[in-house]
Amino acid sequence: MSDESKTVELAPLTPEAIAELSPGIRGAVLWLRSHGFDTCDSGDGSNAAAGMECAVDYPMIAIRATRETLLDEADRCAALLQARGIPTVTGGGSCSELTDSVQVEASYVPGQSSVIILVESGDKDYLASIPVTP
Repeated sequence: MSDESKTVELAPLTPEAIAELSPGIRGAVLWLRSHGFDTCDSGDGSNAAAGMECAVDYPMIAIRATRETLLDEADRCAALLQARGIPTVTGGGSCSELTDSVQVEASYVPGQSSVIILVESGDKDYLASIPVTP
């Protein structure tokens, strides 16, 4: 199955929503959305430094999935990043140690509606440096 066959069309983000994305992650979020990933949270690490309590101090993008699609979508995300020349790691290590790669992590919390794929990197500039044109 090709990456293109699973791409779904998402409602475009409003200009206001795009402006609210952290500058260091904006391009990567828009690129993932252009490939049908339903991003629902992101940050470039700067909000943690500014004191936002729920923010992490490293770049991350959260993607919604369903229980039925979680593993396939995580694999599709990793394959898409790799096809773009972006090294990905597996194994659940500390993302703060990632300086020239990203980690794709799939997470499901039983009893809750939390089904999330995280794309993370320890380098504050790495996700921002990814060429994000489709």
